[in-house]
Amino acid sequence: MSLDINNEEIEVETTTSKRNVFFWSMYDLANTIYRLFRTQMDRRILQNL
Repeated sequence: MSLDINNEEIEVETTTSKRNVFFWSMYDLANTIYRLFRTQMDRRILQNL
């Protein structure tokens, strides 16, 4: 959200936008951890073949 006051643009950060950034960050972190775990498991499975 931005406001135009005297031709100056001021960014307004709402509580909702802060929460969205936080939740997307946590989602991204969880996916990164999952991918690391999954890669390790795939390597172990392939070594046992």
